[in-house]
Amino acid sequence: MDGVSDRWARLGGRFWLAIILALAGILPGVLAVPGQGGEAGLGAGRLSVLAPERLGGKDRPLAFLSTDKPLYRPGETLYARAVVLAADTFFPIRENGMGSAQLILHGPRGDEIASFFAPILDSSAGFAWKIPAGLAGGRYEAVVKALGAAPARRRFEIRAYAPPRLRSQIEFLREGYGPGETVTAVARIARAEGGVPVGARVTAIARLDGREAARLENLSVDSEGGCRVSFALPEDLERGEGSLAFLIEDGGVLETVSKTIPILLQNLDIAFYPEGGELVAGLPGRIYLQARRPDGKPADIEGEIIRVDAEGKPLPGAVAVLTTVHEGRGRIDSLAPAADQSYALSLSRPAGMARLFRLPPVRSSGAILCAERDAYAFDEPIRLIVQATPDSGAARVTLHQREKQLASAPLAGGENRIELEAGDAEGVLIATVWSRSGLPLAERLLFRRPKFSLKLGLAVEAGPAGVSPVPGGKVRLKVEAKDESGRPVEAVVGLTVTDDSLLEMLETRDQAPSLPVMAYLENEVEDLADARVYFDADNQAAARDIDLLLGTQ
Repeated sequence: MDGVSDRWARLGGRFWLAIILALAGILPGVLAVPGQGGEAGLGAGRLSVLAPERLGGKDRPLAFLSTDKPLYRPGETLYARAVVLAADTFFPIRENGMGSAQLILHGPRGDEIASFFAPILDSSAGFAWKIPAGLAGGRYEAVVKALGAAPARRRFEIRAYAPPRLRSQIEFLREGYGPGETVTAVARIARAEGGVPVGARVTAIARLDGREAARLENLSVDSEGGCRVSFALPEDLERGEGSLAFLIEDGGVLETVSKTIPILLQNLDIAFYPEGGELVAGLPGRIYLQARRPDGKPADIEGEIIRVDAEGKPLPGAVAVLTTVHEGRGRIDSLAPAADQSYALSLSRPAGMARLFRLPPVRSSGAILCAERDAYAFDEPIRLIVQATPDSGAARVTLHQREKQLASAPLAGGENRIELEAGDAEGVLIATVWSRSGLPLAERLLFRRPKFSLKLGLAVEAGPAGVSPVPGGKVRLKVEAKDESGRPVEAVVGLTVTDDSLLEMLETRDQAPSLPVMAYLENEVEDLADARVYFDADNQAAARDIDLLLGTQ
């Protein structure tokens, strides 16, 4: 990494961060804890946060880890890459010969089965492990340790399998169906070598509670690679266990793809997250929620917020309506709860859900913290709306990135419209309202978009006489890195070559996130699934989806 350009230096290594394909995440946020660590004045009280020294020091590194694919067969080689960056800036650690990284592999029972060391060069280290032919199948874990950074982890699976000839995924139009409702699903099908098997014969079979419930024959793949089916669920589901399988015949190849039907009975789990943390009487704010099935996967719901009496029985009239939109997440944009009132969610979909889901209790005193945007551009301030009851003692709002305070502002009575400057910080930020005695009253996560964007170009150069590449053959790749203005930039690039039909053996929502999502979100949230949508330029609801993700943490 000698001869780094002025452009590289000015960007502070952001481009480097954006293209290391092995990058796996950043350290999670650290909540301020009164009475611990350093101190800072806040009115008549104290604001205490965890000092950087307790987390490994201001100049501590971060370690990240990726594997070249999520699934291996015995006898194959696993390739892993570790990357080490400075924690406070995400800059690469450019001094070579500074040490080594250790990769530790754990078996399905947690036992250590192998360990390797590799030198850290250009802030990264590479590993290769030949998987023993007789190794038992199961879920394994790779752990990397480097330069005193917290260990980075990545799970993978070993099992015997035949590479699929078809890349297939099943998508249900909703993430939840009740008894008597119509299930609609689409199978997306393509050949592993490319192209769509237009006209391929398809048979769809639905099984419910151990019995075949529907068989749809003489179906075919359309010109866009889709095959759509619909069937009704019975009214008298017993256990609600169901699966849908597509049998696909393409030129002598017969393959099957299946997926669990998201059937919802009375055992749905719904968690509510008032923006800022609590419902406060008379203060309007958002309420986020996340609905899950018993297996932990998302559930789509529709319903109304209603008032309930002391015994939990519904009172007439709806207060608000809601519909989940991604990963079982949704939000109510404004609800001003009344004092001495209780609220619950009554579901209209899925059908047959008679249970009421109680919202958190309404507090008579407290603060509400609202974000003005789903996601903030880098060149705009962080605008917040803060409201608090007079007896809450709300005195100040702060903005942090992990343990580092970026900005703060005092609060006056009534409604406060606050603008905070975040400096060079990118990604997930923490906004907190503090009392005069140094206690947190409200808090939420925000997202600030990166300052710079990077465009990577990858092209396969034609072989002799324009011969196309073939499996097992050699190719020449041309890689280009450009900034947002189309100007070339200096870069360190890590490449992984993987059969994409292998990736399709995992559900889309379970596939590993792309690099930007890993870097900015993976270690900031508890559950990062269906991650492709968050930074997708074609997803017009990307900012909303990020807000729903952060609003339910």
